[in-house]
Amino acid sequence: MSDIDDTGPTSATAPTPTPAPQAQASLTRAPSLQKTLSFAHGTFKDIWFYVAAVSLIFNIMYTFRPQIIVQAATVSDNDPLATLFTITNQSAWTFYDVDMTCVIWDGDKKLVTLSNNSEIGVSGSAPSGNPIIEILEPYKPATRDCGTMGRLFHFSGMNPEAIRIDTIMSYKWLFGYKGKETSFHFSTRHAGPKFILVPDVESPFPPFRWGVSRWGS
Repeated sequence: MSDIDDTGPTSATAPTPTPAPQAQASLTRAPSLQKTLSFAHGTFKDIWFYVAAVSLIFNIMYTFRPQIIVQAATVSDNDPLATLFTITNQSAWTFYDVDMTCVIWDGDKKLVTLSNNSEIGVSGSAPSGNPIIEILEPYKPATRDCGTMGRLFHFSGMNPEAIRIDTIMSYKWLFGYKGKETSFHFSTRHAGPKFILVPDVESPFPPFRWGVSRWGS
């Protein structure tokens, strides 16, 4: 009696299908495209980070920059040259050696340039004029004038309506660094019975800075 082979028929191994050329190229490009997109995403992310950082730095510099302003405070009747000016430190820094230079014009004629000029008042009173302010604390004001009190007789024949005053501010701040000079411009207006100084656009005639009083044009 012969043995019966009950293992069944031998199954043949099916060959692995070879991907088409286009499908194989797609599989090859997919990791490369993903890598490129990942690199681009990281690059743009870094760029926006640096843009935000630079913007923040400039915003801080602008917010905390040194600022000083000059405003015409009070005037005497018909005497715009006797105007008192309020000088205000508009920043968080302390200013040192604050100097207000006045350049006075009669139309297109420069009458005088006054810097660190002090008028001695009566006994016990504060001197007028524009002596240097040694220390001007943050957000604090000081008052100065151009120091022309008692000297109007030098300006014979001047036209009060044509008077202009340019004030030039210089100062030192952090670590004794000299800040940028700032100019403020004022012109005369006839208001009722008196002449007053009001803020105006920049003088068309550039002021000269001498550092000392100099009378005449």
